[in-house]
Amino acid sequence: MLEFLFEAILAPIFGELFNWLLFTPIGILYMFIRYRGSARRQQVLAQQYENEYANVGHVVVLNTVVVVMILGLLGLVVVAPLLHWLNK
Repeated sequence: MLEFLFEAILAPIFGELFNWLLFTPIGILYMFIRYRGSARRQQVLAQQYENEYANVGHVVVLNTVVVVMILGLLGLVVVAPLLHWLNK
C-alpha cells in the first residue's frame, strides 16, 4: 500500500518539485545570458526546448557533466603516465 502511495502520488510531486527548484533557474539564467533579446529568447525556447526552462537546465547540466567527465578522463590518461615517468 505504501509503495503504491509513493509511486502514484509522492514520486511525481517530488520529481516535479526537484525539476522546478534545480533545473528551471539554471535554464532561465542560461537563456538570459545567451539570448539578450526577448523575442529571440522566446523563439529559441519554443523551437528547441518545448517552451520549458527546465528543459534548458537539463541540457546545460548534462553538457556540463559530460565536459567535466571528458576532461577528467583526459587528465588521467595524460597526467598519469607523465607522473609515472617523472617519478622514475
